Amino acid sequence: MSIQNKLSRLILPLAISPFLIGGSYAAWNYLSLQLNGSDVTQSIAQPETQFSDVASVPIGTFTYGGSTTWAPIRSKIDPLIQAAHPDFKLQYTEDDQASPG
Repeated sequence: MSIQNKLSRLILPLAISPFLIGGSYAAWNYLSLQLNGSDVTQSIAQPETQFSDVASVPIGTFTYGGSTTWAPIRSKIDPLIQAAHPDFKLQYTEDDQASPG
């Protein structure tokens, strides 16, 4: 196979790829606007101001651990969540072999 043949086999997919990606994005964007209406701001969720305002909280005990982000506020926030949603229990577990994070 000649070098020119190899180059054409390489260049053609590289030239077509941006059009396929751009066309896919345009089609997705168009369909999203058609399905949701033209006002995109309607679908933006507003944050809750209190834990008790959060709807559809699952029931059960959920285990978590290893987060360096949550660790400093865990002792203050977990009791507030528990008070607002008594059936939603968080159980912190420490990894025996690794540090949080």
